[in-house]
Formats: sequence, C-alpha cells, structure tokens
Amino acid sequence: MQKFKMVNHSKRIELLGMKFWGFWLTMFSLMVLPAGILAEAGVESRKIVLGTHQPLSGPMKNYAQIGRGASIYFQYLNDQGGIHGRQLFLLQRDDRFKPQRTLKLVEELVMKDRVFALFSGIGTETSESAMPLLKSQGVPHFFIGSNARRFTEPPRHGIFSMLPTPEVEARVLGQYVNSNHPGEKVILWFRDEPEYKAASKEIAQKLQGNPLQFLPSKAGSSQFKAEWEAIQAGNPRAVIALGPYAPLIKFLRAADVSGTPIYTGNALAYSSLWQMLDSRIINRLRVLTSFPLLIESNHPGIRLHRALLREYAPDFKPGRWSIYGHSVAELMAEVLRRSGRDLTREGAIRSAENLKSWRGKLMPPVYLDRNQHLSMSFLRVSRIMPTKVVHLSEWLDGR
Repeated sequence: MQKFKMVNHSKRIELLGMKFWGFWLTMFSLMVLPAGILAEAGVESRKIVLGTHQPLSGPMKNYAQIGRGASIYFQYLNDQGGIHGRQLFLLQRDDRFKPQRTLKLVEELVMKDRVFALFSGIGTETSESAMPLLKSQGVPHFFIGSNARRFTEPPRHGIFSMLPTPEVEARVLGQYVNSNHPGEKVILWFRDEPEYKAASKEIAQKLQGNPLQFLPSKAGSSQFKAEWEAIQAGNPRAVIALGPYAPLIKFLRAADVSGTPIYTGNALAYSSLWQMLDSRIINRLRVLTSFPLLIESNHPGIRLHRALLREYAPDFKPGRWSIYGHSVAELMAEVLRRSGRDLTREGAIRSAENLKSWRGKLMPPVYLDRNQHLSMSFLRVSRIMPTKVVHLSEWLDGR
C-alpha cells in the first residue's frame, strides 16, 4: 500500500504568514524609523563622529595643531549647517606618539565610541599599529599624517594617506631638474634609508640624460662638512637633497653660502625657513611646497584660515600644522559631502576614490582612485623668502 506523508498545513500557513509580515515590517522600518537607527556606526540623524589619534602632549606635541586646525574648520562647517544636515564631531585622543598606546586608544574609539572612521591619525608606526584592528572591523582611516609609502603602495582598502612620499617628491624634483638643467651634472645627496634609497631610483629614472652622482649619507652620520667637500669636488650644476627634516637641516647648515642651486623636498616647507638657515643658503634653496604657507597672506585659503582662527580661537597662534589640519579637514568634508545623506563607510571609500582634480581652498590638486590613495601627489618647486613665496613651477604630477 502506498504511504502518504502527512503535511502540517497549519504550520506551513503560519510560516508563510511570518515571512509576509516580516517583509512588510522590514519595509515599514526602512520608511519610518528615524535616520541613524539602521545607519553605520558613528552616523546619526544629526551627527557624524570621527576619531583621531595625535600627540597632544610630549616632545611631538607641536603636531597637536593639526587636530586643532581640523576642529576649527569642522566648527565653521557646523555653523553653516554641517554636511547634509549633520554636525561633524571629532574625538581627539593623545597617543603621545607611542604605538602601543595608540592601539589601545583606537580600540576604544572603534569599539566603545563607535566612530564612523579614523581621520588624520599622525605618525607612521602609530598608525600602523592599529591597521589589523581597523581591517577586522571594516573601519576606514582617511588621510593618515605620514609620508611612508607602506600605506598607499600597494593601496589598502579604506586606507588613505596625506603627505607626499619621498618617491613622489623625487619624481617631481626629477621632472623639474631635467627641464631646467638639461644635460648638466647633478649630485644627489640622500639619507641612506629604505624610503630614500627608493626615491634615488626615481630620480635616476627622470635624469637619464644627466650625469648623476649619488652621495648616500649614512643614518646617524654627522660628516656633513666632508659630504659638502665631496660635492664641491664633483662640481655639479645642481644638488638634490632628500631626507627627513632633522638630518636635512644639519646637512644644509654645513653648506657653503654660495654655489649651485639646491633642490629639496616638502619637509622644509616652513614660513620660518629663513630663521633656520643662513639667508645666503636660502637664496640657493628650492623647496617643494603643497598647501600654502602662512606668509602667503593674499592666498584665499590663508585669509580664510586666519579669519576662522579670529572667530573660533582668537588666542591660538597659526602655523604650518594648523594650516595642514584645516587642509585635511576640508578634504574629509568633501568626501562626506559627495557620499550623500545615506552615509556608509563603503560609500565614503568610493567617494574618496572618485576625487579627480579636486581643489579646495588650501589643497593642491587631488587625484584619487582605486589605485591611488595618496592625497598630496602634486607639488610645486618654490623659493621661500622672509616675506613671500615665489613659485617657480606649476603643479607637477608626482604619481
């Protein structure tokens, strides 16, 4: 005899009913629940919360100007109505430039404070310490304050950097020197460290038509006088000097007060450069610049920066790093603006990757895409004088 399987029709009807009502309840919640209940962490109906780690105390506390400059700009935006009706909040944490401390602070920002994204964390090792955590939680870090290529070459998903790498600087300097010293001998002084060794190869690529002599300077070396004697003996028509700020300044202070032009990177782009070096050396010096310097008083971005400080922080003294903070905040605001009202982390990443030739009030041209996550890749060759900056080139592409 054929056996028939008993079917519980009432249970099936009940399940179908649950699915039916579940579908409509979901649709109803999407239509009527207040914005923010179903949104990303750090995004509510009236606010967006970002987090940052910076050295607010200790020997590197000068970088605290960055967070201050950014916060002032965000305050200005909030008074204009925010971004898509949301106010921007920046939670600043003092990492004291210590990687282990940074990791703990970032964990609190992500897991406890539930920030939408990290923004403008300062330092290479400090920022690197939090990378595994950010990756595991799907939290982007927009515009790290570091010139290390490890964050952008190759690009990491959701990780964007701000400062030009030594290789970007080398490509720009190579272009300019090749055009202005065709066929002439060039001596390249560089700090004998991995980042600057890689940059020296980029210089060599750009100067294939020039006799090029390499002069690596060992890390920890203080034989700068001897290095300048070697340069004089080589009789170049131009000198390129690449290295971190501290050894670079020491190297330049050992230079003769007269001689061939010296081309160097963005590390020395300070309005107060004339106070750091002999004026006769400054006359020989050509520096890569990005955002405008404080002495460029007629620049629209500098006028806005000074006006914002008068309005929101009248006792705060502006400087290179407050301008930088304003610049990077302006860039972050543009990413959020392009992301629309339905803000998600992935949407913000896509918006950042679609910035093509964007110019703010302070930033150089910004080109970002899926393969290009470095914001400052366009630079100018400039002369920094006591009361003004003379730009010797247009924006040069270092990508």
